[in-house]
Amino acid sequence: MSTKVYDAYIFNGRGGGGRGLDELLESLKVIRDRYAREFKRKMIDLFSFTSSTLDDSKYYMEVAKLIMLSMEKGYNVMTNPEASAMVFPYDGRLLVKFFGLEGFSLDDERYIDYHYQDQTDMPDDMDELEWAERRDTWDKVAGSGSWQENGFSFEFIPPYFAWDVAMDVMEARKNEKK
Repeated sequence: MSTKVYDAYIFNGRGGGGRGLDELLESLKVIRDRYAREFKRKMIDLFSFTSSTLDDSKYYMEVAKLIMLSMEKGYNVMTNPEASAMVFPYDGRLLVKFFGLEGFSLDDERYIDYHYQDQTDMPDDMDELEWAERRDTWDKVAGSGSWQENGFSFEFIPPYFAWDVAMDVMEARKNEKK
């Protein structure tokens, strides 16, 4: 089996124990709020273009297609409404794996890169012992199940958020026509 763990970090908070988890949660909320603003901006641009070229009845169908396409492209597209983080308390550390944040900067020095890929060479600035430790850590964290079965999920976009944005764009379009 090939192990590929992208967008993975150790959260190096200032507080230990439960305080570290509190700090991580606050950090994820900041990331969520930044991501939601950027996501909404991109969705407004996309839906505004679509609404300007279609009549109302076709707009709803096209919006549904655009939202589904964002979800079907996989987790790593900026307009993915299923963006999330998985948190794994492991061996006294807080590991975090992000999904759907392609092109989005975390902009937080407390997240220390902790990715692992066994089909590539280890980074030049790392020794074999640390690379093997990452492999063992992620193999244990991932276990035999899915990420969701082995960690805690933190969603960045609430359900139906993209649809709500699309309806706001449609409403603004109707108001402009009056």
